[in-house]
Amino acid sequence: MPRRSAPAQLSEVLARLVTELPEFAGNIVYAGATLPSPEDLPATADLIAAHQSELARASASRWITPGHRRWRATRRRGCPGV
Repeated sequence: MPRRSAPAQLSEVLARLVTELPEFAGNIVYAGATLPSPEDLPATADLIAAHQSELARASASRWITPGHRRWRATRRRGCPGV
């Protein structure tokens, strides 16, 4: 937890940095953001279960199948899949 509050000009400085450093703009938006406490984050097992559930849902909707063009392309390159 920060010991002090953010300076009043933080928003102005961040807006300027987003403009001047576009390659970092995607990360700058998180400056000053409040992070959740570790207890509020999902456990690794929960993330894995959610991922497996989403893969099963996608497969059932025929979005990811062994015959899918993206699946075949990634398998040819030696990637583990989509």
